Amino acid sequence: MSVKNIEQLISGNNIYQANIDRWKFLYNSFIGGQTYRDAAYLTRYQNETAEEYKARLNNTPLDNHCASIIQVYNSFLFRSEPERDYGSMTNLPELNDFIKDADFEGRDITAFMKEVSTWSNVFGHSFILVSKPNIGYNNGSNLKQLAEEFNVSIETIRLIANAQTWSHI
Repeated sequence: MSVKNIEQLISGNNIYQANIDRWKFLYNSFIGGQTYRDAAYLTRYQNETAEEYKARLNNTPLDNHCASIIQVYNSFLFRSEPERDYGSMTNLPELNDFIKDADFEGRDITAFMKEVSTWSNVFGHSFILVSKPNIGYNNGSNLKQLAEEFNVSIETIRLIANAQTWSHI
């Protein structure tokens, strides 16, 4: 690996670096409460001491309107069960298993998509990681065996904590 490539890896992603402060602000605004207070977004007064600023931060009410608005929007969006067309896959038991537990954490596909909608409203975008094992379809296995080996999982990724180490919250 060349020195230029190593320097590029160490420096991080330019788009991430350009947006991380904005994404942290959006996340803190959505979470609200102490998380928002700890981020100290309240504008300092000229000649205000650190103690005065901290006291003003502690005395400022922090009503979380961001979360309320997103929850109301999602309640309208998911008021009725979404209609989905799976075509020829409709009666596959594997599809039904996936719909009932989309992320291997017990959430059905609708609950998962509600979370995707929430984070899309917070950040303006959301990423979905689809994990499917690489099993050979031409290995002579019968369909029942393939169905037993076939597991699909999805996960929402919010890369704001530290994209350089690929951790997520």
